[in-house]
Amino acid sequence: MVSDILKFYGLRENPFSLGVDLSSFVNYQTERAKIINAIENKEKIILILGPTGSGKTTLLLWLYSQIKYKNSVYIARPPKSISKLYSIIHNSLPIVDRIKFLFGYDIFKLLNRNMYVIIIDEATFMSDDIVEWIKILADQTKAIFILAGLPEFEEKLIKRHRTLYERVLTKVYLRSLNKDAAIELIKKRLQKAGNTEVFTEDALEEIYKLSGGFPRNILKISYEAILLGYELKIRPINKEVIDRLKQPSQKRLGLNLPEKQKIVIEYLTKNGARSSKEIYNYLKEIYNNITIHSVSVLLKRMVNSGYLIRSKKGNIYIYDVSPSVKNLFIKELQE
Repeated sequence: MVSDILKFYGLRENPFSLGVDLSSFVNYQTERAKIINAIENKEKIILILGPTGSGKTTLLLWLYSQIKYKNSVYIARPPKSISKLYSIIHNSLPIVDRIKFLFGYDIFKLLNRNMYVIIIDEATFMSDDIVEWIKILADQTKAIFILAGLPEFEEKLIKRHRTLYERVLTKVYLRSLNKDAAIELIKKRLQKAGNTEVFTEDALEEIYKLSGGFPRNILKISYEAILLGYELKIRPINKEVIDRLKQPSQKRLGLNLPEKQKIVIEYLTKNGARSSKEIYNYLKEIYNNITIHSVSVLLKRMVNSGYLIRSKKGNIYIYDVSPSVKNLFIKELQE
């Protein structure tokens, strides 16, 4: 079904995959320059803060691509222990330094040889012990730490790690994209996929309004729009299609679903995006005889039907409920 949709709109690939695509990275020019400047000034701890879907991971990976000529490491999610973080940093060191480590060099001595940039995503979930260890490394070595998290991460630092927070000179807050940047994001994705004429201009403006300007929402809504546009056989997708996304009907979305699909939607709505393994483990608690293969088939069917959106984070595929389905499901729960 997905290949039929892409063919209908003259696309070579899904342009709205939630995987990071640095070629379509737009906006945040001021924020990018601010962070690069902080690195060049050798500031020891840099904070990047923004709500879910604001583009933190894309910004971090862009930064990592820009500074890769220096010693650096990108950590997608903070490990659960200091020893594991220590191991990640050690394993990312140049081979020469790792060999020296075998001859008695400790991590502090190695990190004082050259400037080293350590980028940590999802920093909101760091344990207090790791936060304190980062403070020690920042004080006693040449390492620079870039920590990205939700806005509440700043509150956590203020309340429980005040001495670290006072060391932060550069704080970057990611807001939503403006209209021009949001439309540019969509067009860049479409250009890479082979056709920039999928949406009318008024449809693009409506997508921006509906998304709130957050990159992840923009991609999800754009994907939903091509699913609905294909169902209605409308080409190019116009404002009327986007208007229908705002107030989805139960009949169009087909939420008269089998029990397992409803359980998956409820689980993801309440807990956020999850991997197939996490979904399998949850369903296993309810259905003793369920298999990994049957869950994979179930998830594939729900993606093809437009109920779920699949994206890749690192080496793992994660699944989330499409925004309009999630909104309708929440309304049903409230009724």
